[in-house]
Amino acid sequence: MVGDRLDTDIALARAMGCSSLLVFTGVATADDLLTELSPGHARHDERAPLPTHAVSHVGHLLELCEP
Repeated sequence: MVGDRLDTDIALARAMGCSSLLVFTGVATADDLLTELSPGHARHDERAPLPTHAVSHVGHLLELCEP
């Protein structure tokens, strides 16, 4: 699943057991992801919508596929 929102796109991928790619060209920012990762954050637990991968733009998707 590729998406730009932690609370919908990435959360859906996690609920479905899919890998996910968060792209920082839309709603979510790198700071949003860092907030989710911070230990003091309210949703910092096993249910947090964290992506499998995160990139600055979808053009980096191919780099993830290279061996």
